[in-house]
Amino acid sequence: MCSSDLNSRIMESLEDGILAGGTVQIVNTIVTAADRGIVAYINGGDVTVLHCTLDNNRTGVSIHGGLLSVVNSSITNHEVAGVQYDFGTLADIRYSNVWAKPNSNGVDYGGIGDQTGTNGNISVNPRYVNANLGDYQLGYISPLIDAADTTVSPATDASGVPRANDPRTTPTGIAANAVYADIGAFEFHENLPSDI
Repeated sequence: MCSSDLNSRIMESLEDGILAGGTVQIVNTIVTAADRGIVAYINGGDVTVLHCTLDNNRTGVSIHGGLLSVVNSSITNHEVAGVQYDFGTLADIRYSNVWAKPNSNGVDYGGIGDQTGTNGNISVNPRYVNANLGDYQLGYISPLIDAADTTVSPATDASGVPRANDPRTTPTGIAANAVYADIGAFEFHENLPSDI
C-alpha cells in the first residue's frame, strides 16, 4: 500500500496524530498537540516525513517497528522526545530541526544518538509567528529560513506558496536551481499577503 498525506493539519489527538504502516509519504503537514505526532508502525512500514511541522506533541515522531525518514521538518516543543526510537529503523534524518520544550525534561532524541550538527540537522527555537494561536509560519530571522535540502522539496509549501530565497539570510541548506527552501511546512515570505 502506498499513500500520501499532503498539506494537512492534524490537531489535538488524544493518541497518535498519524499512525502509519505500509509505504506512506507525509508532506507539508502540521501535527500538533497529540500524544505521538507521527508513528512509523509495523515491520515493513516505510514512512517518509517531508517538510512537516510537528509542535507541542508529547513525542514528535516515533519509530515503533517501521522504517522512518525525516527530511526538512521541524519537530518542536515536545515533552518527552522529538525523535523516539523504540524498535525498527531510522533510515534518515537530515536538514531538520528537533528542539525540546524549554524547561521540560524532554530530549531531542530518545533511544538513538543525538543527530544535531550532522546532515544539516539543528536544534533551535524555530521562531514561529505565533504557535499558541496555531500560526506556524516562520517569523523574521527564523534559523529555519533557507536551511532545507531543496533538491527533495515540493515546489510549494502547505499554503501553495512557492519556494523562495530570503535576501537577508545566509543559506545553510542545499539549493536547487539557485533556490533554498525553508525547514518545516511553511515557506517564509516577508511580503506575503494575509489570507484573512
